[in-house]
Amino acid sequence: MAYLSPAVDHTFYRVSSQPLARPATSPSLPPQGLGIFASGAKQKEQTKKAEAQAKIHKVVIRYQADQIIGVSRKTARVMKTGSRLIGFLLHPIDTRAPSQVRVSIPRGGESGGIEVSPGSTLLGQFSYPGSGEKIFLNFIRLEDASGFSRAVKAQGADVSDYTVGVRAEVYTGEGLKVASQLGFTMLAGLADVMTDREPAGLFSGASSAKPTLKNGLFQGASRAAQAQASRTANEIQSVKDYAILNAGQPLIIELTEDLKDVRK
Repeated sequence: MAYLSPAVDHTFYRVSSQPLARPATSPSLPPQGLGIFASGAKQKEQTKKAEAQAKIHKVVIRYQADQIIGVSRKTARVMKTGSRLIGFLLHPIDTRAPSQVRVSIPRGGESGGIEVSPGSTLLGQFSYPGSGEKIFLNFIRLEDASGFSRAVKAQGADVSDYTVGVRAEVYTGEGLKVASQLGFTMLAGLADVMTDREPAGLFSGASSAKPTLKNGLFQGASRAAQAQASRTANEIQSVKDYAILNAGQPLIIELTEDLKDVRK
């Protein structure tokens, strides 16, 4: 201590018969004689206050539910009108006989949160106006692979240009119409040619059929052929064309009404 002490000793002691007391104006100051520990005690007190303050303002957030940023669970899931799927005809269609239309959707599809599972089937009906190359398909039910069924509104479109209606093989019967008409006309003309005729007058230049049995048969056949040709022409004109779609025909399925999520 002698080495560490300054040359002049300024230490002094107050001699008193009364014990030392803390000044009234400074209650937080430590008693004299403990000044060497004052800074350490103050630091400890500040640390305790800081810890207590941190505990008071600490907020604990526990995320137990699924968190989806920017997406509301209440948002409706819907496949919009105009959405398209690729399908294949399961059974052939002959417009001369009514039948149910069944189309397979082997790859399915998804849009707007709605999924059409692979292997689903569309059910509907067809219509054909009696002429033209297209058969029109309308669908009302959708069944998935699990057997779940829902109402749907959709139509068939051609894969070549996405226009409404599917192009089919059309049978007009024009050849039969022409052949039938030509046959009866030829028969009537042949009977008229084979009729024996004689001049009606010396200077008139006209002729008339001879009154023979053979001419009578030919004239009767000619009139019958003409009458039958007329009836056949009327019947043929009333016959409508028909069209056929083979099984496996590809087509586009286009929604004509929003397809909403009906599963709860």
